[in-house]
Amino acid sequence: MTLRERTEDDRVRGDQSSPDDGSSDANLRQVRLAGQSLLAAGADAIQRALSGDSERFLQATRQEGGQ
Repeated sequence: MTLRERTEDDRVRGDQSSPDDGSSDANLRQVRLAGQSLLAAGADAIQRALSGDSERFLQATRQEGGQ
């Protein structure tokens, strides 16, 4: 994977937007819902992967204060 730096041309093209027809709000809503769904699925997978012993171990070794 390579990192890509935005160029001046990219910024100019990105700033040229069409009049607001409401579709961007719908797209944003869809992206947010997809993101929330992905986060929930990830949290569920992590929860299923951890055994009860692992959870107790993590709770017992959690750092508190300035330990």
